[in-house]
Amino acid sequence: MFFFKSYTKVPKQGGRVYGGGGLVEVEGSVVWGGREGGVYMFNETNSIWNETAEGDEYGARLAVFGGRLARVGGYKNSVYSKGVMKLRGGRWSLMPDMLIGCTGSCVLCVSGGVMVVMGGGVDEGRQLDDVQVFDGETQTWHRGPSLPQLCWAMSAVVHGDLVFVMGGHGMDRAVWCADIHDLTTTPTHDTQQSIWRRLPDVPHEYSSVCVVQGVLLALGGLDGLKKTSAIHAFHHYDQNWELVAHLPFACYSVDTLSLSGGGLLVVDGDSQQVLKITVEGLPKLFPITPTIPNRADERQLMWSGESGVTKQDPSTSVPVSLDSEPSLPLLMDKVAAVIPSKYMIVGLQLRLSLAELQVIRPQHQGLEEHHRAFGEIFDVWRRRGSPPYTWRTLIDVLRSASVGEVSLSDELTSWITQHH
Repeated sequence: MFFFKSYTKVPKQGGRVYGGGGLVEVEGSVVWGGREGGVYMFNETNSIWNETAEGDEYGARLAVFGGRLARVGGYKNSVYSKGVMKLRGGRWSLMPDMLIGCTGSCVLCVSGGVMVVMGGGVDEGRQLDDVQVFDGETQTWHRGPSLPQLCWAMSAVVHGDLVFVMGGHGMDRAVWCADIHDLTTTPTHDTQQSIWRRLPDVPHEYSSVCVVQGVLLALGGLDGLKKTSAIHAFHHYDQNWELVAHLPFACYSVDTLSLSGGGLLVVDGDSQQVLKITVEGLPKLFPITPTIPNRADERQLMWSGESGVTKQDPSTSVPVSLDSEPSLPLLMDKVAAVIPSKYMIVGLQLRLSLAELQVIRPQHQGLEEHHRAFGEIFDVWRRRGSPPYTWRTLIDVLRSASVGEVSLSDELTSWITQHH
């Protein structure tokens, strides 16, 4: 269930579409950047926003780097700034300049003292696909693998080892994810082409991405020219977006912040409204971890969209047959966990191309990486439906001379017979 609490409105308009500065938490305080460059700190005790630092660069983005507030890029006097500044004692001090000046970029700060600046806008309305990476240890910038689309004012979030990007100008309804370690490395030809994976499109343009209780959410957006209040959650196993709640107001391109004390803060720069969201009982079949959950966790809870109540995965109790569709948790439990190293040959037998398998193939070999690859192969098979997505097809694949898992196919046949 979703619970909403309204706070005092922010003092100035802002937000990604208007070139606003973003929403961060530093030293236990919430800080928001207005589109004109001002920086405002929220005092929850008296529910007042106080201007804590001046700024005059339109579209500069806020971040927290090295435990301090930082401001990245912006636009002033017809110049797109390369400047990066850190707040010390109420004053901005310069850090090394970016490689490319821009406004409305998306800034992420990750562990290990690394800052990632993605996309942005430059002169004559041009959009960037550049990724600029700052190494805090060497105090230098380098280029990371480019974004798959030109964009600015988009929304991004890091969860575990994955970064998710959506919304803003140029993205339309696309959702992209990549491993943060791949994103922060100097690109080669191979990594440039392969690090980004496209997820199913979100239902609306200009949605904002966030993670709550390990669940990927898309807030608001535009339905044509009309704002929406919808909150959609990404269902990892079914590979789709499900409507799970509605915000109290319609909005798009909002700033979001997962609070350290729990809950999610949302600032809509268009209407200047501020909302705190707390969530209870989110379903556990929306995991976005970069690895497949362990076998004990595969029998997870499923979402009942209308009631918000959870229920047991029916794949463990609903009768199955050779011609029924297998659930991904059962595939992972009964096949991937038993023959993890055979994902490539199984993928070929399921008619995935070598090119597709090369993209799926993990760079590092290991049990978790093989499980992840198996999960992606099964997902492609399920969505494609060819060869037929049935237990019978899988058993034939296991029995094939290439795979050579006759005993496993016999075990599966016996299990299906028992549960028919």
